[in-house]
Amino acid sequence: MSLLGYDLTSARDISHPWWKPMVSLINFVLLGYCLKSYFRWDRQKTASFRRFTFNILLPAYVLRNMWMAHIDSSMYDIAKVSFLLHLMQSCFWWCLYRNVPESSMRGWLSMISQGCLTSFFYTNLSNHGAFGQQAIAICLLWDIGGNTPCCQLLLWGIAAFHAPLNRSQKVDTSFGSANSRPLLQAPGRRKEDMYPHFFHLTQKGVAESRPDEEDTTECTFLLDEEHTPTETNTAAKSWLEVLSSVLFQPILPAFLIGLFLSLYSIGCPIVVDLSLEAIGLLFKPCLYFLIGLYSDIITDPQELRIVFTVIGLRYLFAAFIGLAMWLWLPFPSLERTTMALSLLSPVSTMTIYLSAEYGYPNHFLSMSAAITTISVFLSFGIQEIVMRSY
Repeated sequence: MSLLGYDLTSARDISHPWWKPMVSLINFVLLGYCLKSYFRWDRQKTASFRRFTFNILLPAYVLRNMWMAHIDSSMYDIAKVSFLLHLMQSCFWWCLYRNVPESSMRGWLSMISQGCLTSFFYTNLSNHGAFGQQAIAICLLWDIGGNTPCCQLLLWGIAAFHAPLNRSQKVDTSFGSANSRPLLQAPGRRKEDMYPHFFHLTQKGVAESRPDEEDTTECTFLLDEEHTPTETNTAAKSWLEVLSSVLFQPILPAFLIGLFLSLYSIGCPIVVDLSLEAIGLLFKPCLYFLIGLYSDIITDPQELRIVFTVIGLRYLFAAFIGLAMWLWLPFPSLERTTMALSLLSPVSTMTIYLSAEYGYPNHFLSMSAAITTISVFLSFGIQEIVMRSY
């Protein structure tokens, strides 16, 4: 998920406080978490709600905002720079994680590092006097050029290619409670084989955890030389299957149709516009609620280490590239600053959806929700500080 968190058709000045989106996020996340934790929200409801949010609300949201967007052809160079930079980023993360032998872990690490959620940034730009509508147009071209194609194409391909081997026999991993989610264990595989490069696993007398029993697997995070990585068997994914996953997703057609209608200035009938707007308005609250449903209090030190390692690597790389862009790109100051800040946007929420849809282990869902929530606060704070000092 990447773009269009702001209604680009509206020229009115938004007067609500800059922190209002954060309050909405906290409220809906807490609501989802409380329903899951204290009211036994059913896992089938979670799966249905997830598909409703990403297969109906999000396409309508993207279609309308792309259709109504006024794309400035004089700034196409920004889209080109965005495409090249996102391509470079993809190569960097592939080189960084290519030696992780466990396929699901490698796929999840690659997904969580790709793409940005810029919806908060649009609202923040609109409220700032020095940025405003011109910066929003810059951010829109940045999303169209690289960020959105990265999320809509690359993430789906990664998710399909690295999906667990036994997806057809998997236990439903769309929902995991504190007592039922397996710790660092993929369905249908021995714990001894899990993540040999990242984890050394030992058993404490429990051969196989049941849903109502506590998982007593102890894991030690290892990147030491004394533990040699072992190769794992990965399914020979058909490129046709991966390509089908990319092309027959519900969001890509909405993006392409909206972009085509916008580029050729095809007007939107008022009834269609109002209908899409009404459907799209539900997307953000439902997305925040879904994050709460997948959130979990992570107490395992190794999972915490993974979470903060991923966040740290992501922001270090984004800060380095953003600074290089600001110093060297031949664009005016506003364009360079806006593009650099776009790189510091939060983690894409699409990782949560894809991890659930493609049967990744439950702990990937909870870690994805945690990383997304933490990165929202980090990105929002960093962007606000930089914009106030601009």
